Amino acid sequence: MARFNEILVGRYSRSLQKLLGIKGGAPAPVFSTELGAHFHLLHGRETHFHQGWSLYGNSIQIPANVGFISQAKLRNPAGSNVIIVVEKILLVAVTTGQEVDVSIAAATATDLTSFPATIPIDSRQGIQGSTGIFSWSNSIGNASLLVILRAFIPPNDQRDVILKDHEEILILPGGGLALTGNLAGQQLNLSMLWRERFLEEPERT
Repeated sequence: MARFNEILVGRYSRSLQKLLGIKGGAPAPVFSTELGAHFHLLHGRETHFHQGWSLYGNSIQIPANVGFISQAKLRNPAGSNVIIVVEKILLVAVTTGQEVDVSIAAATATDLTSFPATIPIDSRQGIQGSTGIFSWSNSIGNASLLVILRAFIPPNDQRDVILKDHEEILILPGGGLALTGNLAGQQLNLSMLWRERFLEEPERT
């Protein structure tokens, strides 16, 4: 009996082909006749690319500016059809301890004032740029956002905000993630790692 490809989310079949070196068409074209799906393909960082993920990172030093707070933002443009998953946020306080708010901007179309170059992590991506727009500022006021985490960093110390997989932060199209210090005139150093992929049609609603 002939088989047809009933699985229309192709990144899973492509991943199996790359991982196992399978030639020809889709290696898993049909679903089980009874409910029998088993999913967990992200078994190693080196295989994320074959599942449609692109990996990016950024590390910045936001210099102190008297009378203003240090802040950074990662924004996912509306209509991008891309999902961003923030995997790591490392915050460093220099000289003076401070609290940093991690906030969600559920619907945002604005960026901050400076735009550092985002670094692709997996060379197989080529020079493909990030869909996420990363920006920082030390010269504007603090926007009113939805704070989801607050991290206090002692002087000359650092804090990891995301420690486990289930703590990763999603940024959907039109949304953003903001990091905001609570003391004016203080330097803030931060690093961020994230991954991106296109949303499949069933995921868009």
